[in-house]
This record gives sequence, structure tokens and C-alpha cells, in this order.
Amino acid sequence: MSQPPHCLHWHRNVDCEYVPKPVREAEANDKIDQSVQRRTANYKPNIWKHELLQSLTSQFSEKKYKTRAETLKEDVKCMFVEASDTLSKLELIDSISKLGLDKYFMEEITEALDAIALRNNSSVLKGDVYATALCFRLLRHYGYHASQDMFLDFVDGADKFIPSPKVSIKGLLELLQASNLGGEGEDLLTEAGLFSIENLSGFGASLDNMLAKQVWSPKEIKELPEGIQICFWTLLNTTNEMAAEIEQEKGWTSVLPYLQKTWTDFLKSLLVEAKWYNKGYTPSLEEYLNNGWISSSGPLLSVLAILGVADRKTQNVAEYLKDCEQIIHHSSLVIRLCNDQGTSAAELERGDAASSILCFMREANVSEAVAREHIRSLMVKAWKGINGYCIPCPPFLQEPAKYITNAARGAHFMYQHGDGFGVQDRETRDHVRSNFIEPIPIK
Repeated sequence: MSQPPHCLHWHRNVDCEYVPKPVREAEANDKIDQSVQRRTANYKPNIWKHELLQSLTSQFSEKKYKTRAETLKEDVKCMFVEASDTLSKLELIDSISKLGLDKYFMEEITEALDAIALRNNSSVLKGDVYATALCFRLLRHYGYHASQDMFLDFVDGADKFIPSPKVSIKGLLELLQASNLGGEGEDLLTEAGLFSIENLSGFGASLDNMLAKQVWSPKEIKELPEGIQICFWTLLNTTNEMAAEIEQEKGWTSVLPYLQKTWTDFLKSLLVEAKWYNKGYTPSLEEYLNNGWISSSGPLLSVLAILGVADRKTQNVAEYLKDCEQIIHHSSLVIRLCNDQGTSAAELERGDAASSILCFMREANVSEAVAREHIRSLMVKAWKGINGYCIPCPPFLQEPAKYITNAARGAHFMYQHGDGFGVQDRETRDHVRSNFIEPIPIK
């Protein structure tokens, strides 16, 4: 359908009509009662200005750098051939993965891990905590079967890890990372994590970083407050644009209803929290989390990821969403609990709605420290749920699962030092610059 010839930017609504966004939003804006006092969280201004992003340039888009990149790719492929022993191959794969470059070398990585998975490497890895943990972690990370029994050489008859002066800090750190890939019932991996933390603490290492309205029709919005009408028009137009773009690029059909439902569920969960705040009501932890995993925005981010990367030739949208329900729930819980750990102190000071920490403090009559430790245990359990989903994940679900899992990892990143969104000018700024703005030097 061609758009009406007009100087305004028109947007398709749910009935496939076109509504002029600037006009509708301007009309609503003019009607706002400026005398209404609204609560504020006193967030600092966003330091990432649009002008800053537009000003960023990169010399590496020039042809000579693209040619150089292709040469370096071939050099790395040769390194797979030159890595003659198992440990060298594992360390090469690990380095490539940590640089975020593994997508360029999946053929070589798969060939190497296929050989490692099929070959009995006990003689190579025997007695080496570092090599065993690295092998275990990479196999699980790339979807291969790896049993916790790989660590039996390092435990006593009671499945307790045996302290040894041969175990280096490097080995303990690798063992700790491997333990994070444990699933429900894998007690040996839980023990590996406890052993690693205890011994790393002995070395004095810091482990801080490890550890609405339910309507979509424009005809109905006249009943809403003027300020909400602006939000409605923005959401309506943006959602329609996203649906159209996804359908065009990915070939999906009927995407819009799924986006609408996800947005509706998200906004309804925020409404629940607003009602709790206005009533001065503190829910039980269970009641809070039954709503909080949705208000975390995790389901919304997950649906967008599925629609963006899933293969429509394999399944339809409904089937993908059904298959991903479990990991979406676990990932969203991690996002919610990380958020609460990082922001609860400031929110309590502002008098915001209760967080999971405050809910448990009042429900169990415990201190904040005890409540935080309990919330951390729930995060660990949720991560085990993610691992339990990802490890046996079939190939056609691996790409969506990766993006859904990364949302949970991103929450750990943003809230590890506190409120990484609300307070952007400390660790968050340094991390963003390091990862997205300042290039890795190429020698």
C-alpha cells in the first residue's frame, strides 16, 4: 500500500489506516495540564547525547583496513592448524570467543571441539584443574555434552574438592567460571564454585565482578489523560513500524499481535506496581516476583530478539515463543533481581515501590544483608535454569537463546556497581567507552 502524498510522516495503525504522528502527538501535548505535580526519581541527564553518537567516526571503514581484516582472519585460521595440542586449541577458542569474534571462525571452532568431544582427553587434562575447567566450559558454551564427572579427579570420597598448592589462581578462576554453567542437581559444580570462591578469597582476590489500559485502537484513546495520549501515540506508531520492518526483513506474518500482547503485559505489570505504591502495599516476595519478572522488560526484549533472529522456515512465531517460555522466564528473573540489587537502596530512599529485597525483609523479618543474600541465591537458581535450557538446546533455538541469555548477562553488567542506568557517569561510562567507542589497538 502506498502512503498518502503528504509532507508529514504517516504511520500505519492496527486497522491498516495511516495516522499522522506529529499532529496527533502535538494535539495531545497542547492539552497537558502543566500544573499537575508529578513524582520524579531525580535521575541525572543522559550523558550519551545523540550528537556524541553522530560525531563518532572510524578510520577502519576504509578499504585498506577491510583488506587487513581479511588477512588477519586467514592468519587466525592458520593458528588452528598450528595449535597441535588440546590445551592450545582450547585457549585459542577461548581468546577468540572473549573478543566476540567467534562468529567468523565457527567452522574451525566446531571442527576443533568435535575432535575434542569425540577423543578421550583424560590423559591430556588429568590433574590440571585449569585445562579441565576450560575444556568443560567451552564444550558446554558451544552446546556439547560435558558431564560434571570431568572433575572427579579433583574431589575426595565425599565429593569435596581437594586443596592443592598446584591449583593456581588462573585455575581457580577458570573453575569458578565453569561452575556457573551448572544445572539443577549438579552438586559437584556447586561445590566447585564454593571451593573456588573460598580459595580465591584466601588469595585476597576481589570477586565483586563475578559474582494501562489494554487498548490499541486510536478510537479509544480520547478516554485517556492527555499526557498518556502522547505516550500512546508514540507506542502505537513505534510498534506498528517495528512490526512492518520485521515482516519485511524476516518474512514473518502477523507479527503485530505478538508485539501488542507483550507490550500490554509489560504495561499492566507496571500498573500493578503503581497500585502497590499508591496503596502503600508491600507484597510477599512470591507475589512480587510473579509480577516483577514481567516488569523487568525481559519478556519484551526476548520477544523482539526472537522476531529478529529466529528462522521462520523452522517454526512459526507462536511455536518459537512457546519453546522459549522457560528461558524467557529465567532470564527475566535475573534481570529483575539484578535490578533490585543495584537500585533498591536509592529507591528506598526515594520512597518508591518495594523491591524484592524489601519484600523479603518484611516477609521474613530479616536484615537487609540477609535479604540480599537470599536474592543472590534466587539469581543463582535462575541462572541454573538458563543453563539447563541452553545446554540441550536444539540448533534452531540456539540463536534466540543466545540473545535472551545476553539480556540477563547485560543486567549483571549494568547493575554490578549499583544503578548503571540512573548513574551513568562512573563505571558504566568507562565500560561503554571501552566496549563501544574506543577501538582495540591493531598492531
